[in-house]
Amino acid sequence: MVEIFLAEATAWLAQQKIGFREVFLGCSVVVALLQFHLVSKEAARSNQRKREEYALTYSLTRNDRHVEARQALAKYFGATTPDSEPVPMNVVLELYESEDPKIISYVNLILNHWENMALAICRGVADEDTAFEMVGRRFLNTVRQYRSYIEHVSKESPSSFKYLNWLAKRWQRRKSATRR
Repeated sequence: MVEIFLAEATAWLAQQKIGFREVFLGCSVVVALLQFHLVSKEAARSNQRKREEYALTYSLTRNDRHVEARQALAKYFGATTPDSEPVPMNVVLELYESEDPKIISYVNLILNHWENMALAICRGVADEDTAFEMVGRRFLNTVRQYRSYIEHVSKESPSSFKYLNWLAKRWQRRKSATRR
C-alpha cells in the first residue's frame, strides 16, 4: 500500500515538475508546523498545571505568622465563618489603642495575603476555579468580616486592596449564581 502511494505521488510530482528540493522544503514546513502545534499544546497544559499547583499551595496554614494572626483575630472577633459578625472599624481601633497594638498588623497580614492571592488570580498566575473551590468561602467570609477595615484603608489609599475588592465582587456574584 505504501509502495503504491509512493509510486503515485512520484508520478504526480513528475507531472507537476516539482523537484526534490521543493518537496523536501514543503515537508519540512509541514513537520515544523506540527511540531510547533504539539509544543504549544504541551506548554499550555504545563502552564495550566502550574497555575493549579500554585492555587493548591496557596494556604494560610503554612506560615507561622499567619497562624498567629488568625488565632489572635479569632480570640478577639471570633472565627471567620458565615455566621461571624462584621467587625466595625472603631472596634479594631479601640482594641489597637487599649489592648493589643499588633491587632492592625494581624488584620493587614491576613488581608494582604488575600490581596496577593487575588492579584495572582487576576494576572492568571493562580487558577481561579481551583482557588474558588478551595478557599472561596473563607475568602468571602474574611472580606465580609473585615469590610469596614477594608473600606477605611481603601479610602485613605485607593489602590489598597484593589484586587481583593475585585475578586470579592467577582466571587460573590459567582457564589450567588451557584445558589440558584
